[in-house]
Amino acid sequence: MKPLRILHICASSGDIIGGMENQVLGLCAHLAEDTSTDVHLAGGATLVAVAPAKAQTHQLPTEHSRRNKVLTWRLQELVSSLSPQVIHAHGLKAADLTRKLKLPNDTKRVVTIHGHKRKLSHLESFDACIGVSKEIVETLKKQSSKAHLIENGIAQYCGPKYNKEAICSMFGLPKEQPVLLCAGRLAEVKRFAWVMRACRELPVSLLIAGQGDQRLENHTSKHVQLIGQRGDIHALMSGCDALVIASKREGMSLSMIEALAIETPVLSTKVSGATTLLPKSGLLDDSSEEDFKASLANALNKLNKLKSLQEQSFEYAQTQLNIEQTTHKTRQLYDALTTKPELLFLGDCNTCGTKQLSGKVYADIVSENLSKPLINCGQTMSTTREALRFFDDHMSEHVSAVFIQYGLVDSWQTIKAAPYVLYYPDTKLRRFCRRWVKKWKKYGRKLGIGRLFGMQQQVPLLEYVSNIETIIKRSRCPVFLIETAPNHDSSRNPAIGEYNDALARIAESHADTTCIKCFDDFSQQMTDYYQDPTHFSPAGHARLAENIIEQIKARPYELNN
Repeated sequence: MKPLRILHICASSGDIIGGMENQVLGLCAHLAEDTSTDVHLAGGATLVAVAPAKAQTHQLPTEHSRRNKVLTWRLQELVSSLSPQVIHAHGLKAADLTRKLKLPNDTKRVVTIHGHKRKLSHLESFDACIGVSKEIVETLKKQSSKAHLIENGIAQYCGPKYNKEAICSMFGLPKEQPVLLCAGRLAEVKRFAWVMRACRELPVSLLIAGQGDQRLENHTSKHVQLIGQRGDIHALMSGCDALVIASKREGMSLSMIEALAIETPVLSTKVSGATTLLPKSGLLDDSSEEDFKASLANALNKLNKLKSLQEQSFEYAQTQLNIEQTTHKTRQLYDALTTKPELLFLGDCNTCGTKQLSGKVYADIVSENLSKPLINCGQTMSTTREALRFFDDHMSEHVSAVFIQYGLVDSWQTIKAAPYVLYYPDTKLRRFCRRWVKKWKKYGRKLGIGRLFGMQQQVPLLEYVSNIETIIKRSRCPVFLIETAPNHDSSRNPAIGEYNDALARIAESHADTTCIKCFDDFSQQMTDYYQDPTHFSPAGHARLAENIIEQIKARPYELNN
C-alpha cells in the first residue's frame, strides 16, 4: 500500500517562527514518524530551514502577497509534481492560495485556522476546516458545515526547571515580589506594553521573552525587563509565579499550553482558547488599559490561590493538549477523507447487532475478510422504508457492493389503522410519535381493533419488493439480498418465508444481484445461532458471514479485485 502523501502549506512571511509555525513543524515531525505517511512541507526560507529531517521541504517565495502570480505559479507547479492525496493549508493566506489550485478530483483540501477570524464562509469549498480552539470551531460552525476541533498540542517537556530564587538571582530581581512572565512575538497584538506599564506601578517583577519588530525599551525598569529570545523558556516558566497573556486575539496560545503543562498558572485576557481552558479567576478584563491594570492587580492579590484553582486546567493540558493527540486526530481526519467506503450494508437489528452481542456482526466479518472498508447502516426496528433513506445518504461512486437484509420487521403483522413512523432519519418528534403509536397498538390489541380495521404486514409485500427494486436499479454495483432467518416464534415464519421467496425472484430478474440463502441453514441450528428468539449469536453472525463470502468469491464480480 502506498503511503498517504500530504502537503502542508504554511505561507507566513518574515523571519520569526511563531505559534502557527511551531505547531506546523511539530505536526509534520510526528506525522513523518509514521511510515504510512509521506510528509511534505512548503513554506518560506525561515520555516523550511528548521523543518524536521523526515519531512521533505519545498521553499516558496512567501514574502510575496497571496495575490502574487509567481507565488501561485510556484505552488501550482509543486502540487502538479507531487500529486498529494491531501493538501493541508495553515492560515488564511495559505488557504487562499490553495483555493486557486487546479487539483485532481480525488485530492482533499484541509485548512487549519490558527487564529480567531470573523469571516470564514469562503472556506466552504474545503473538505475539512480545523479550528485549534473551541471558540474558533464555534465560529466555523456558523459559516461552514465541515468544522472539526483539533486543539493545538505541544511536546512533553522533560528538561531542567528553575526555581524562583534562581530566576531572581539571574535577572537581579527582588525575591520578595512575585515574578510574572510574558512570552511570544514582540508585536502590538500581544499588548506587552500594557503589561509592562501596569507592572511598573505594581509590586511585581516582569520578564518579557521574545523578539519582534515592536520597540518596548521605553517601558522597561529594573524589575520590568526584556530578556530576548530564550532557549530555556520552559525552565523560566516553571519558576515564575504566573504566565501573563494580554493579547487582543489568539487562536490557542502555545505559551499558555506550555505553562499549564508544567503547572505554572496563567493569567490571560478573554481570548480564544483561554476562555474555555481557564477558570474565571484566571481571566483578565481588557475593556481598557486601566481595566486591565486593575484586573491584574486584583489577580496578584489572589496569586497564592491561583495554582489550586487551575488544577483542572493543568490536567487537561497534560492529557489532551499534547502533540501526540493532535497528530492522532489529524491523521484520523485524513484517513476519513481519503478512505473510500466500499461495502454498504443496509439492514435491521441483525445487521447492526445488539448491545449484548459479545462478538462481531456479520458485516464486520465480511469487511475484514475482503479487506475492504464498510458503511454499516444497520438500524434496529427498521424496514425497507428506512433502507431507501439510508441508501440516499450513503451511496456513492466508491461503493463496490450493496448488501440488503430486511424482512423481519417488514413482514410483521400489525393493525392497518396504526401509522408507521420512520426510525431513520430520527428526530425528537418521531420518537414522541412512536411512543404513542406503540400505546395505540397495545390498547388496540386489547380492544380488538385489529378485527375492526384488519391486519397487514408492516411493509406490504408489494411495497417491500418495490423498495428493494428501487435500490437495485439505482445501484451501479453488485447487490446481495440476504434472506431473513427464521424466528423462534414459529407463527412469524410463514410470512418471513413469503418475503424470502420474493427476494429470490428479484435476484433472478437482475444480472448483478445474488440472493444469500440462510433460512434453512439457521432453522437447523436454532440453539447455536441465536442469543435470543430474534437476534443472532456470534456463531450465527459467523455462519451468515461465511455464506456471504462464499457467494462473493464464487461470482466474478468486480469487488473481488
